[in-house]
Amino acid sequence: MYFTNDQELIDDFHLKSGHSLGSIRSYKSVFNKYRNFHEMSLCELLAEAIGEQENHTPQNRLSIYDRIISFRDYLVKNSIGNTVTNSVSKIKTFYYYNRVAVPFIPPLNSNNIAKNDIISFADLPTKDELRLALKFADDDLKLWILVLISSGATRCEAKSMTNRTLFEGTQSYHKKDNFPEALKYLSRRNNIVCTCNLIRRKTDKPYYTFLNPECVQRIARIKLKQGDFDLESPLLKYDVNHVNRKFKKLNDYLGFGEVGGYARLRPHMLRKFNATHLTQGSMNDDLLGMDLVDELHGRGKNKTREAYYKDNPEYLKRKYIMAMNNISLYRRYSHEIDNDKIKVISKPL
Repeated sequence: MYFTNDQELIDDFHLKSGHSLGSIRSYKSVFNKYRNFHEMSLCELLAEAIGEQENHTPQNRLSIYDRIISFRDYLVKNSIGNTVTNSVSKIKTFYYYNRVAVPFIPPLNSNNIAKNDIISFADLPTKDELRLALKFADDDLKLWILVLISSGATRCEAKSMTNRTLFEGTQSYHKKDNFPEALKYLSRRNNIVCTCNLIRRKTDKPYYTFLNPECVQRIARIKLKQGDFDLESPLLKYDVNHVNRKFKKLNDYLGFGEVGGYARLRPHMLRKFNATHLTQGSMNDDLLGMDLVDELHGRGKNKTREAYYKDNPEYLKRKYIMAMNNISLYRRYSHEIDNDKIKVISKPL
């Protein structure tokens, strides 16, 4: 099938390939670079390759080979890390989809590609920087920041949370039968920890993580302010791609800079912040081991361990509470054990 313009060609490619919105955006960036570099439309580039194939052009004279190699060389000089290999792979996939035989492309020497910087503890956002970011973020972005800091969830897993996650995860505290009343209760308390039962997207593994009291209280107050009472509505507004742009805009506005080719203030860095501070955030004894943080992040055990050892949410919650000072920004927490129940005591910093 021949197309008269690039958008029709691209739409057909994505529709029949079943690409997600994230993949579509990723391909859009690569397609723009590829056609801008060659100063040709995708339709023209594809027609050229099809014409050579139909005319049985010898492989050592194929334009498609030179176009891919020259584009790769351009990326090597102007890109970092996996961008080069991922971009070339997308261009080859586009040609394959349109039934164009791509000639053998010699592998690239990885020593020629600029490496991403290794992220160190000092590169993580500090608590002062996170408090500053929360001052400038809108309400919906505030919730994203607090949820990611306190839960360590990925963007997709955080986005899977609904208002029901908050309602049921705090039921043992508020004991209400409707969400607005539960929110009123939560908005007045600064010592409530929410239990979240999530699914790890990469492995389909169910796991438990938690939202600390300052996060729970802020969510409740913003939900009341917005009148957002539908239990099936997302806990967090903005889709996962839009929130990345919101983080980038805030990062640049505050001058936080980049590390490893990416903004320092971004969702994945908050996941790293959570893991690092729960395990190494203080010199006290209120730290978690790496295995326990892996459980809270949904990273799986080996199959034998998964078969025999099941997560106890109450045990995990107790351990989380004992360590959550390390990921709290505004309050200091202690706890008491009464009749085998843990009670959180909260004080402002």
